[in-house]
Amino acid sequence: MSQAASSGISSVQLDGVGHYVAMEAPEELAKAVLAFVDDIDAT
Repeated sequence: MSQAASSGISSVQLDGVGHYVAMEAPEELAKAVLAFVDDIDAT
């Protein structure tokens, strides 16, 4: 996938969370999404 995407690829791993991230860890998901958006806005 790195060949088809831009050079800036990032990922987040939330420990102890399964397939339903929004239900199992909503605050951690929100923090990760906001950090991602902040990073995009900064460029």
